[in-house]
Amino acid sequence: MKFKDILEGMGDDVFGKKKRIPNDKPALNFDRLYGTNLSQEYDFTPYTEDEIWDRWTSHSNYGRFDGDPKPFYETLKILPKAFPYIDVKKYDKEVQRNIMLGMVSGFNPEDIYYFSVLKVMAYKNIEQKLLEEKLPSEVAHNIQWVLSPGSIQIIKDKFSIV
Repeated sequence: MKFKDILEGMGDDVFGKKKRIPNDKPALNFDRLYGTNLSQEYDFTPYTEDEIWDRWTSHSNYGRFDGDPKPFYETLKILPKAFPYIDVKKYDKEVQRNIMLGMVSGFNPEDIYYFSVLKVMAYKNIEQKLLEEKLPSEVAHNIQWVLSPGSIQIIKDKFSIV
């Protein structure tokens, strides 16, 4: 392996320029692989989805939070219109941030609510763990987000799990 290839794999190139971190979109990938309809697209006007994602990743830098957070947090102002399913104004910035990141990741509103507002974490989601045990390992491995009860039922129906 060449030294240049090693440096490129580290996230920043030799000149310190950050590489664009791709938005993986696990629910959309799952939909494409298995024919489900778990993901959702949102309207981020006046922003694009990529603008919001890039503002987040330039701020978070793989969890180091060394960038300016203001450009990302400005985007939260669109949440009342872009995510009309709940009154987002009554939640703190952390919940709003998680809602926005869920939207940009293409998760459906119920999954977003379950994770962001109810604060259900993957390791605490017993129903999801039980589902994953009944699925083929490759399918279970492709569930890379916290599932709400509605999404669990969709997957159960798709794979004929009782």
